[in-house]
Amino acid sequence: MTTTNKTKIKKVILHIGSEKTGSTSIQMLLRKSQKLLLSNGILYPSTLSHDLHHAIFCSCFTAEADLLQYNLGRDRIQVLLERDKGYLCAFEKLLLETHAHTVILSYEGFWRLTEDSLNEVRAFLENYCDEIKIVFYARPPLAYAKSAMSQRVKMGRRVGENDDLFFVNYQDILDKFGQVFGKSQIDVRLFSKETLPAGNVVLDFLSLLNLPKRTAEKVIRKGRNRNASLSQEAWAIGDRIAELLDGYVPPNEFNNKRAFGLLFLPAIKGQKFQLTDSQQKTILELTEPQTEYLAREFGINIQERLHTGHKPLRISKDTVDYTARALLRLLVPEFNPPTETPAPNGCNLDRCFIIKVMLKTKVLVIALPAYRRLRSVQRRFN
Repeated sequence: MTTTNKTKIKKVILHIGSEKTGSTSIQMLLRKSQKLLLSNGILYPSTLSHDLHHAIFCSCFTAEADLLQYNLGRDRIQVLLERDKGYLCAFEKLLLETHAHTVILSYEGFWRLTEDSLNEVRAFLENYCDEIKIVFYARPPLAYAKSAMSQRVKMGRRVGENDDLFFVNYQDILDKFGQVFGKSQIDVRLFSKETLPAGNVVLDFLSLLNLPKRTAEKVIRKGRNRNASLSQEAWAIGDRIAELLDGYVPPNEFNNKRAFGLLFLPAIKGQKFQLTDSQQKTILELTEPQTEYLAREFGINIQERLHTGHKPLRISKDTVDYTARALLRLLVPEFNPPTETPAPNGCNLDRCFIIKVMLKTKVLVIALPAYRRLRSVQRRFN
């Protein structure tokens, strides 16, 4: 579809993440507040699925040979291409008809697009708007690593004790967007409780929209997305479950359908998840060029120090293994894990801990159908 610029939107905001900076909370409240925002001249377009956010828009500009991560299954490529074509036509129609002065597109996967694809995005959006603003949140490296490692376990992926130290290559991402959209159009913001208004990233994002105070308060009152952090015990048990499953349950099913990451692992209470001293040191060394880049190019100063005094797990490896196997027997009954060694009766088990976990898990198993029905009803009304 071609346009003749009958309608000109003042600004398009591309919120590109990064991951683990409250993007889901921002997206959820924007979606819940679509009508309220539109009455204030701000369009947050709907998608085919609440879980996709604006990933489909991103997919429309992805080369067939370079599919985004969520576009799995090459046997479905024609279906995906047809879906994207229909979505883009509907989106163009919406842009032509809207009376909004600002459009928000939010998806953490925008950074995966190549520079050529981003140039196509820019050319497409410039048909409809006067300005394209890029919004990017940067999180201090140690806090990011802890959150990313916890999330990986929630998705049923392994994170070994000394493996997979996570950090974001800010320079590669921001230089790429700077090349396409211009550095002056990139707004880098620090994701930190100390710098965010009331420690709330949604409030910070809403401040970019120049909404009346009462309107912003109404958006906030629509609730927050609760992405609970895992305890040290839950992290260890989840990592062991992922090791035993060895890919038997796909990440999306592990987190959502089976509800390991959504409900069961967060229900395991214990000590606060910590990085080891060596992990912290390695992360800070690896990310030093990135934090220097943010300070030099965008005036974002991140000061982090080593937090000493890492505490070992209060439960034994035998307890971790036995609890992981017990949860698998309950939640994935069709799966036969490898033979356990040593046998349970020869283990050093914290039986009190195991009983507490299993009691809580069984209560959640009973409550899960009702919880899912409630979520389904909520989505219909939102």
